[in-house]
Amino acid sequence: MELGFQFVVGFCSVLSCCFLYKAIARYSKNKMLSIFILYANYYFYLENLMRQSLAMSIALYAILLYVENRKLMQFIMLVFFAMMFHTVAIS
Repeated sequence: MELGFQFVVGFCSVLSCCFLYKAIARYSKNKMLSIFILYANYYFYLENLMRQSLAMSIALYAILLYVENRKLMQFIMLVFFAMMFHTVAIS
């Protein structure tokens, strides 16, 4: 079975949005405003730089999770997962 380009773009978009939404849901005081700003200003930029934005959103979630829970192994696993998409996750 061959996965088409649209499937890969859709998968990366959904995964990126899930991690960003989880970070917004956990840390934002005004969730609706945060989501509006994300989609109004940043979402189209995310789609243009798909791999980099996916890695950055996973890394952001990993950092926020580490700051809150201090679980180093979970942080390292998420950063390695993000590095599979782009090396920007370690910078």
